[in-house]
Amino acid sequence: MPINIEDIAGLSEPLKKLIEVVSKGLGNLTESYFIRKKADAKAYEISKISDAIIKTQGLVKSEYVKGDVILRQSEIILKRLAYQEAKKQANLVKITQFAADELEGVTEADKEPVDDDWITRFFKMAEDITSEEMQILWGKILAGEIKQPTTYSLRTLEFLRNLSKKDADIFVKVAKLAISSGDKTFLLNSKDLLKEYDIAYDDRLLLEELGLITANDLSFELMPAIEDQNVLFICGDKIVIVERKSGTPKQTMPVLVFTKLAKELLGLIKASPNIEYLKELAKNFKRDGVNISYALITILEKNMVHYDTPKELNI
Repeated sequence: MPINIEDIAGLSEPLKKLIEVVSKGLGNLTESYFIRKKADAKAYEISKISDAIIKTQGLVKSEYVKGDVILRQSEIILKRLAYQEAKKQANLVKITQFAADELEGVTEADKEPVDDDWITRFFKMAEDITSEEMQILWGKILAGEIKQPTTYSLRTLEFLRNLSKKDADIFVKVAKLAISSGDKTFLLNSKDLLKEYDIAYDDRLLLEELGLITANDLSFELMPAIEDQNVLFICGDKIVIVERKSGTPKQTMPVLVFTKLAKELLGLIKASPNIEYLKELAKNFKRDGVNISYALITILEKNMVHYDTPKELNI
């Protein structure tokens, strides 16, 4: 069904792009996706199901089966299929609503179109997502791909489709401790610290098995400073600034490193680490000639970070 220009007049560019993507993915579009801010989502009515469905179930005419038996069996199958299709449609409605909520207030989106194959695969997988918590994640993925195409790979979609809620909860717990610096993303690897944040060794083994963190213990290194330098660490909604004077020697800290797959998923999780966690990070670099401060991030984009006036991080 073509998109009616009047239906999308006045919407932001990201929401218009969402409408186009949903229209491609589902083959039709109604205003119900976007106006149900407070109403419960309603499944679409299934009005017709092809007679071919009956044939695929082996319900062909036979002299050994009475017509009324075939009719009853057909009605049961049709009702079951109608229920299944309605449930899938309701799942997609909710996920699209969450995507619209995520895009509310966003004024710009990359003009690059979302890949058609990605759209098809997304909606095919998303129709079976029934948990509201997971639907919210899928809504964020759709919104993220609209804002910046190629943000989430098909491999990530396939991974999420098979991720249980229990496994997702463990990843979210660990992801809230994620720290990024340059192209590396990690969490501090301290037995006592992980225990303090209720991260068991079994949790680590599970995330290794899922391919979300590397199996080896690694170190984050800052090479000797040949001139004054600032090293930035992104920690959720905060930034830690490590100011190193020329001559500062090599510094290292033990870390657990997130994989490329995990880094795609980290964008779905809002983290706000406490000051104590930032201090644990700072302890690894505090020495003469090194000043450490932190600030709240105001703008965080692909290649740009703005933040408030830094405050000294006292250790």
